[in-house]
Amino acid sequence: MAYDLEKMNRIWKEAIAHIAKDGWPTRDIDEAIADRIYSLWLRETEEIWKLSGHRDRDPLRYALEETFEQHYGEEDGAARIVIFTLLLECRARREGQVRRGRPEA
Repeated sequence: MAYDLEKMNRIWKEAIAHIAKDGWPTRDIDEAIADRIYSLWLRETEEIWKLSGHRDRDPLRYALEETFEQHYGEEDGAARIVIFTLLLECRARREGQVRRGRPEA
């Protein structure tokens, strides 16, 4: 998968700027929402994790999209989706939750 680093940097900076313009007063709430979504994703993907050593990230992304767009609308929700998609990906990697060795199948 090829990544356009310039585009990714621009999207990240736009998301941060959008959130920061109001000082992000809902940060604690947003973090709690993201944490609940992450914990649920870990539970829901536990079986495939045990079998393959990998977790499907799509359900995590979809849950973030659905939840934050419902709470904040498209523009405000999108900024939070960008931020938490990256932060939760980093968290999952740090915790060893997205890949564990090679799949056996």
